[in-house]
Formats: sequence, C-alpha cells, structure tokens
Amino acid sequence: MVKRYEIVVEEFPDKHIPVLRVLRQLLGTSLKETKALYDYASKHCPCVFLGGVDLELAEKLMRELLAVGVKASIQESSLPNQMIVYPYDFSSPSLLSMIASWFRN
Repeated sequence: MVKRYEIVVEEFPDKHIPVLRVLRQLLGTSLKETKALYDYASKHCPCVFLGGVDLELAEKLMRELLAVGVKASIQESSLPNQMIVYPYDFSSPSLLSMIASWFRN
C-alpha cells in the first residue's frame, strides 16, 4: 500500500492576506472560495487541511504555507484518496479542476 500524508494546520498568522494569496495560487480557487476555506480552517485549528496525498505534494504545499507564516506539520494519513477541508460547494469548477490536476501529476 502506498503511504499517504496529510498537512495539519496548527495556526494561521495574524496577517491573512499573504496566506490567501498562497492558497489561491496553490488551489486555483476564487477569492470568495479561498476566503471561505481560510475562515473555516482558521476557526477549526488544529485541523487536517489536506489529506491523502503523496509525500512530494505534501512537502511542496507545506513549503509554501510555512513561507507565509502558517504553523503546520506533515503526518501520515489514513485517507486512501486526496481530500481537502472545504466548507463550500463541491461542484465549484475551480475546485474540481484543482483536484483533477492532482491526479494528472
């Protein structure tokens, strides 16, 4: 079985605009979707932000998050498939496109 990993966010920095920029860049979501994700995740810390991914992707995302002051860690995941914490409509075209791109890489 392939090992899967998750990014656990412990805390977001006080300055949220750089975090929103990085999340939009990484996820390809609209500002509204990104803000909803940030608001949800920041109220539920610590939380699994992204799970069921390979180590390479987890490390790439982790570097970007750490660079803007997010306190997070990578842990082994029991999730067999990729999943993101997302409080919004899963039919969002940008979210579906982003998830589909994970499977193409």
